Amino acid sequence: MHNSIKNHSRRTLLQATARLAGAATLAGIYPPALLAQSGKPIHIGCTHDLTGTLSMDGTWNDVAVKAAVKWVNTHGGIGGRLIELHTEDTETNTQTALRKFRSLVLDRGVDFVVGATHSGHNIASAPVAKELKTPYFASGTALETTTDKGNRWIFRGVNNIRQQMKAMALVALKELKPRYYFVGADYAWGRSLVKETKTYVSAEGGQIIGETFIPLGTADFAPYLNNIDPRSFDTLVVGMTGGDAVRFLRQAYSMGLLNNITVVGNIAVTSGSSVPDLGPGAKGSWYTTMYPRRSADVPDALKEFDEAYRSAIGVDGEGVEKATGRVANLPYSFVAWQAIFQIKQAIEQSGWGSRADHPKFIEAMEGLVGKGSIGYPQGDFRFRPEDHQIVHRQYIETIRDDRLQVVTYVEPDQLGYPPEVDYRTEAL
Repeated sequence: MHNSIKNHSRRTLLQATARLAGAATLAGIYPPALLAQSGKPIHIGCTHDLTGTLSMDGTWNDVAVKAAVKWVNTHGGIGGRLIELHTEDTETNTQTALRKFRSLVLDRGVDFVVGATHSGHNIASAPVAKELKTPYFASGTALETTTDKGNRWIFRGVNNIRQQMKAMALVALKELKPRYYFVGADYAWGRSLVKETKTYVSAEGGQIIGETFIPLGTADFAPYLNNIDPRSFDTLVVGMTGGDAVRFLRQAYSMGLLNNITVVGNIAVTSGSSVPDLGPGAKGSWYTTMYPRRSADVPDALKEFDEAYRSAIGVDGEGVEKATGRVANLPYSFVAWQAIFQIKQAIEQSGWGSRADHPKFIEAMEGLVGKGSIGYPQGDFRFRPEDHQIVHRQYIETIRDDRLQVVTYVEPDQLGYPPEVDYRTEAL
C-alpha cells in the first residue's frame, strides 16, 4: 500500500483518494498536473475517539482532519506530495489508543500522529511517541501534557486548561460571588481543570467549599448530587464534557441544586449541545472557549478564514452542521484541522523528506509561528520552544437570550506563564 502512488497504479490511486477525501473519482479531486508530480505520499495517522464516551469530540476531529487533508491535497499537497490519511478508533479507551498508536507507526508506517482530545490518551501516548520517534499532536487540554508528562516528541496545538481558566479568571470570576464548589470528570482533564481553577479562585479571594469527581459515562448522578449542599456555595465550576455534562446539569436542576447558582466551566460542557439541550439550569452560565460557536462572534480580521473553514467541514454560521442539524464541536475540531497545516508548515520550513529528518521537523516546530489564514482560522499563535505549548486567543461566552454568545476575548500575551520544562535539553 505504501508504494501505491510511487508506482502510479490507477487502481491504488483511486483507493488512496477514497481514503483521503471520500471521493468517488480521482479526476474530481486531484488535478492531473498534481498527480503527475506527486512522489511518495506523506502518511499521517489519527487516533480519534470515534466511539465511546468522547465520540462527539472524536467524530468532529475526524471531520476536520479529513477536510484539512482534502484541502491540502487539492492545493498542491506538501511540496507536491499528497497526504495519505490513516485513522483508528480509540473507542475512548486509553489502552486501545496506545495499541492503535503502535499499529499506525509499526504496521502502517505513518510519519506523524494526530491525537484525540482525551487527555489521558495524550499523556499515555507521549512516551510511546518518544519510543517510536514519531511527532505526536495532542488535542486534549490537561496541563500535564506539556509539563512533566510530555517530552520533545509531543506538541499541543490548543491552549491548555491553565491558560483557559486564566482567561476565565481575568473576565468572569471577578464578577461572581465568592463561594465555589467544583465538580469534575474523574480523569486527567477534569482533575486538571479543577486544580487550575482553584488556583485562580483563591487568587481572586474566593472561598473553596468542596469538590467532587465523577467517572466518565455516569448515567445517574443522584449518589453524587445528594452529597452536595447548594446552600453552601454560590458558583459551581463544572469540568465535564458532552453528554455527561448535559445529564449532570439537567439532573442537578431537577433536584434543586442550581437555584441561585451560577455555573462556570470550560466549553467542553456545551460542545455538541444546543442551548435547549443543556436545560434551564445552564441559563446565565459562563464558559471559556477556544473558538466561537457563532460566526457573528468571530473577529472581523478572521471572518473570511472562519467562513472557509466552516464551509470545508459543512457547518453554518450558527455552528450547526448543514447536513444533519447537529451542533458542531468547533472549539476542539479546529485543533485537528490546524494540526495538518502545522505539519505542512514545519515540513516545508525544515526541508523534511522522510522520518530520518524528524529532528529537523521538531526543531522547526519549536517556536513555530502561525498567522490567521485558511489553515489557521483561530488566528495568530506561537508554539513555545521550551514546552511545545501553543499560545492563542481565548474567548469567554455566556448563555444569554437562549444563545451561546461571546462576551469578550483575551489575547495571547495575557495568557502566558513561565514554562515548567524545557524539552530542548532532550536529545533527538
